[in-house]
Amino acid sequence: MSRWLRDQRGFWTLIELVIVAALIMIAMYLWISADSGGLGGGAPAGYVPRRGGPTTRPGIALDMAVSVQCMENLRAIRQSLQLARDQDDSYPQSLQELRLPPSSLRCPNTGTDYLYDPATGRVKCLTPGHGKY
Repeated sequence: MSRWLRDQRGFWTLIELVIVAALIMIAMYLWISADSGGLGGGAPAGYVPRRGGPTTRPGIALDMAVSVQCMENLRAIRQSLQLARDQDDSYPQSLQELRLPPSSLRCPNTGTDYLYDPATGRVKCLTPGHGKY
């Protein structure tokens, strides 16, 4: 192979690399800047943004992940409450008696403690939008 062809081949590889990088940057820009009216389609179906919540896809994904974490915390608490009720025929007086990690006893979004009624064994999150969990 001649020297000229080797030099040209490296040149085309560099141009191809620059083109691919530019396409990736354009795609990332469109993905990050997409809001509900943008090119990316915005929030998924069923997503209810909190007041002042995120409008970009990464922000929405993070917000949804925190909501899922809150839902899972409440599920674990309710299962622990049911186990405690099955053992003692009554609900514990506080959530701390369940011996769960302290971080799972509060909403990961706002850091507020979950509301617990020891008479009925009901627990709920007071964060707006989390009431349905």
